[in-house]
Amino acid sequence: MEQQEFEAYLQSAKETDNTIGEITLDHAELVELDLRNIDFENVTFNHCRLVGCNAEKASFYSCTFRGCDFSNVRFTDSYWKDCRVLESKGDGADLTSVHMKQTHFSDCSLDYANFTESLLEGVEIRDCRCRYANFGQVRLKKTVFDHVDFSGAEFFRTMLRGMELSTCEIDGIVVSETLAELKGAKIAAYQAVQLAQMLGIKIV
Repeated sequence: MEQQEFEAYLQSAKETDNTIGEITLDHAELVELDLRNIDFENVTFNHCRLVGCNAEKASFYSCTFRGCDFSNVRFTDSYWKDCRVLESKGDGADLTSVHMKQTHFSDCSLDYANFTESLLEGVEIRDCRCRYANFGQVRLKKTVFDHVDFSGAEFFRTMLRGMELSTCEIDGIVVSETLAELKGAKIAAYQAVQLAQMLGIKIV
């Protein structure tokens, strides 16, 4: 689907049932579009760039973002189910209070993204960069983090019990002074040294 055709489809959706489905959008540059409350079903965004778009309270069902750039896009209160986000860039994206189910991120950059107060259920984040991202007060259910760079990321009041973090970079993560968020998490020996240093413990 061509970009102009998509924008016309979007306008029509707003005037009818707010649903866009069964399309592939290739190499489009979507600038300052109002995507609020739109339901996207089986939509593929292929090497698209979203600039200044607002997707607050949008829903994404079985959608794919491949090679896209949605940096700084607002997805507040959106719903995602059975989606794939591959080789994409979402630096600074506002994902506050999102509900994600069975959604897979792979080879993505999500530096400074904000997931505060979100629910991640059956979500997999693999081989991604989430430096200085905010995962504060996030609820994690059957979530997988694998080879994720969480350098400087915030996990304040996010319970990581049972989470496998041994393949991830957690240097400089922000948690409470007691490290309560990390109780029961699975970490590597070198990571234990990093956390001990956060507590002011000197390893000799």
